[in-house]
Order: sequence, then structure tokens, then C-alpha cells
Amino acid sequence: MTKVLWFLSVPTHLTLEQFEAWYLNTHTRIAKGMEGMRRYAINRALRRQPLFVGGGQPLTHRIAEVWWDDVKAVESCFNSPGGLADLGDGFSNIGIRSESLPVILFVEEAEHPVGEAIGFNLTSGTYLGRDFLVKLFGLLHLPEEGDVDAWYADAASRLGQMMGLRKHVYGTVSGETVKIGHVITWPPGGKLAYDRVIELWFDSVEAIDMAFASRQGKELLDGLKQLGVTADWVAMRNQELFFSFPANQPLEE
Repeated sequence: MTKVLWFLSVPTHLTLEQFEAWYLNTHTRIAKGMEGMRRYAINRALRRQPLFVGGGQPLTHRIAEVWWDDVKAVESCFNSPGGLADLGDGFSNIGIRSESLPVILFVEEAEHPVGEAIGFNLTSGTYLGRDFLVKLFGLLHLPEEGDVDAWYADAASRLGQMMGLRKHVYGTVSGETVKIGHVITWPPGGKLAYDRVIELWFDSVEAIDMAFASRQGKELLDGLKQLGVTADWVAMRNQELFFSFPANQPLEE
């Protein structure tokens, strides 16, 4: 299974409210018509980021996640009516200028056990006992030397015992590319924006703060630093979008 990540920022010609209205009310409905997709989730950056991330604007406003069987299925989709409709809606609303084009990653995922896993209710489309979860994305640039994957495989069982951790996913970014017609190549120029993606799910940003103050949280950050890994982090509110559920992510007050 291949997951595609789209990083979306609010373009300068739209207000935050205009962007959200378009994205939630129009774009997500069009995206549900894309051929061959197996799963669809949306994420919006929280205004209050974890303490270890620091202040300033979040890395990106939104990350969309869509799963297909493989990269070939992604290419087939975006050369078919449903995929082209999604692409056209995006370009016509966020524009095609370089600063507004999304970062795109193709990711192969491996899920690791956690000590406090949470179930998902297929009837309501929510996690059991929670309206939503907070997903912490760690986006990694790897050094030329050093085996980060081997270190992570050894550390994963310990990291899985992090306080309040609900789900733990480690993803390898694929170097494959997708061609759309004769004009577009994803990723642009075949150049990868990141090499690995860590996903850690919690109940809240406050739970992330507690986890990263713990021994396991410090082991993760210290280990990546010692290996020469550069990491960008962003905490986001997650919503799984099944075909019968509308997008519902109101902005925080």
C-alpha cells in the first residue's frame, strides 16, 4: 500500500476562512471521487504546537493523506476523470505558482505496536471515546552516512511505550515518480522533499508535551540528533474521511 501526502498552505489570495470553506465543502467532496483510492484522511495544523517544536508558524497548514495499492495506481488515478477533476479543482483555487504548489510524498508505511492503542468505530467514523486525535508528523532529512532505519527498528519497541501514545507509524519515502499527461511530474523534478516520515498519535498537544518530556521522548529526539538527522515537526488535528462522512474540522476559537 502506498500513501500520498500533500502539504497545503493557504495561498496569499485567500483568507484562512475562504481556504477552509473551499477545502472542506468542495475539495474533499471532489477528492472522494478519485479512482482506486483505499483510504482518505485530512489533517490541519493546530495553532498551539508542542513545546519542543518551538514557536512560530507551523510547517504547513494542512496535510492530506490518501492511500492507493501502489504508485502505479496513483498515476492511473491522476490520468483519469476523478483524479483530473481533483487536480483541476486544486489548481483553479490555490493557483499554480511555485509558492502555492503542494509538497508531495509517496510513502511506504510500517506500523509499530504501542502501549495505549485506541480503537476506531467504523459506524461513526471516529476513534473510540474521542472526537479527534492529534497526529504529530516528524519529517526527516537523512544524512548521507549512518543507518537511521536500523537504529529506528531497534528503538521502536521502546518508543512505543511513550506515555499516551495511541498509534506509531514509520514511513519510507519512495523515489518513484508519477507522470500526469505530458506536463506534470510528481514529485517535481523527481526530487524528494523528505526521506522518512514519523507519525505519532496522541489525544492532545498537552499529551505530546508530556510524552516528549519522558525518557522515550528524549531518546527519540537525542537519537535523531546524534545520527545527524534534520527533522521538521508539526502537530495536526486528524479526521478520517469515509465516503459517508462530510469533512468537519472547525477552526479553534
